[in-house]
Amino acid sequence: MQIRALLESVLSSPDFMNFNSAFEQQKVRTWSYHEERALLYGLSASAVDGANIVEIGSFCGGSAA
Repeated sequence: MQIRALLESVLSSPDFMNFNSAFEQQKVRTWSYHEERALLYGLSASAVDGANIVEIGSFCGGSAA
């Protein structure tokens, strides 16, 4: 799947909307933008079972929240 198509799919996903709402309510300190969180969410959700996902340079663990 192309990155743009994945991003558009995730941004309209109810699962991501619920995740992002909870993320924002918790006031997690992060420099990531809404679209970056959506892309990380989509890439991790589409990974094969048992795959490892590593983010380099996370600020305050925003992507791990």
